[in-house]
Amino acid sequence: MKITNVVNTRVLPIDFEYYKPKTVNEAIQLLTQIPDSVILAGGLDLLIWIKMGQLKPRALIDIKEIKELNQVSVINDKIEIGAAVRIIDLEKSEIIRKKIPLLWEVAKEFSSIQVRTMTTIGGNISSASPASDIATALLSLDTELEIMGPNGIRKVRFGDFYLGFRKTVLAKGEILTKIIIKEKSENEGFGYKRVARIYDDIAKVIVATRIKLDSKGYAEKVAVSLGSVAPKVVRSPSVENYLLNKKLNEELIMEASYKVVDDISPIDDIRSTAEYRRKVSPVLVKRALIEALKGVYLA
Repeated sequence: MKITNVVNTRVLPIDFEYYKPKTVNEAIQLLTQIPDSVILAGGLDLLIWIKMGQLKPRALIDIKEIKELNQVSVINDKIEIGAAVRIIDLEKSEIIRKKIPLLWEVAKEFSSIQVRTMTTIGGNISSASPASDIATALLSLDTELEIMGPNGIRKVRFGDFYLGFRKTVLAKGEILTKIIIKEKSENEGFGYKRVARIYDDIAKVIVATRIKLDSKGYAEKVAVSLGSVAPKVVRSPSVENYLLNKKLNEELIMEASYKVVDDISPIDDIRSTAEYRRKVSPVLVKRALIEALKGVYLA
């Protein structure tokens, strides 16, 4: 199907072609063959960029109704989430709630009901915003991404997907198709904290944490990820390494949390200041780690 947009529309003031492929392979073919074509999923960021004149695509390729991109599946100990699955679908999914509780927690707190209904997990990830709650959570989990393109299928660790601000490893003709996450294991807890001007606003600082204890109660895995404090979502190895292989308590966590400032590079912007973010980040890291530690014992 091909539609030409009306000239001078007040919503999208450009002409563009619109395609709605039925399969991923068809979408890849269109993306490869049509210069300046872009993928449309939820369109939350894309339509704003077009309206503001920051992006002038020749064609929009709508993938949100491709069946294989709208599924949540359990494969052994991993959950495979199609890139077109909406945030509200994650919120309503019993699989996500039970097997990836951190992602479920983020999904149910994500912005407003209107935004959750439109936003897809793949679109949110691919926009490469450093202020993404979803990306911050996925960075703290064992997450892998499946990418399909003209040269076939490849998989990328989530931590390697972002190259910088609004930049990813996606090449011409490639589409993010699946998010693959290892399910929650025993003796594992999670934490999620954010601060924003109002409840459903983009966050000034985001923190997601994961703690796994071994059979003797020592920290076997510690993951601390942050959003809105660097050009892309980041981990805090300084905090993680300080806590690894130790018996955790609130005092130790408080000591470790201050080390997060060594791993972030916040800026002043319309939502906050670099100074505020540096002061708040250790507080949220401490709270999220304590939440994760309590989650281990409550599991």
